[in-house]
Amino acid sequence: MQVNVLEEVVCYSFSFCPTLLLIVVRVTDVCTFKFLSLQYTCYKTINYMQQRYNLQTEISQLMFLFCNLAVLIMVFYMLKLERTFIAIKPDGVQRGLIAEIISRFERKGFKLVAIKIVLPSKEFAEKHYHDLKERPFFNGLCDFLSSGPVVAMVR
Repeated sequence: MQVNVLEEVVCYSFSFCPTLLLIVVRVTDVCTFKFLSLQYTCYKTINYMQQRYNLQTEISQLMFLFCNLAVLIMVFYMLKLERTFIAIKPDGVQRGLIAEIISRFERKGFKLVAIKIVLPSKEFAEKHYHDLKERPFFNGLCDFLSSGPVVAMVR
């Protein structure tokens, strides 16, 4: 199927990825949104201008590009998001402070996105504190972390 009427071609570039352009093509019954490389853009624009526009091919390409767009958007937002790791160590768990600590975060407006209770091994504690290996308190610190359950949270 050939679309003969081309109403408008608009190009947008993105500051976070200058090698990509979003070309919005408005035709009589179709509006497609595409991410294209800069090298490919000239060829596609010429085809649009010369009205050689194959709708089926464009739809299949659009589905492929839409999947890539979803991944690109997800990566972009993940890069902008900041997550904080919070650990309630064994002494806080033994003193029953879990609910109080969680409620303090929630009162401040923070949202916890993950929570898990773990029982760290001595090896896990040594990996966690590997940068402190040369310090004299390293063994005591690892023994303390592996002495009981730890509540691990992400906000």
